[in-house]
Amino acid sequence: MKEMYPQLYLLFLNADAGISEVNFFNRMHFFVNHAKERMEID
Repeated sequence: MKEMYPQLYLLFLNADAGISEVNFFNRMHFFVNHAKERMEID
């Protein structure tokens, strides 16, 4: 897929049942910030 769509980014999320909602949203916050930074670089 990466060859067909080089700008494609895939996210595989693995969260165990014990993860807190705050921890989950904190991880998502860091992911979104990282993605925004990557978009500015590319």
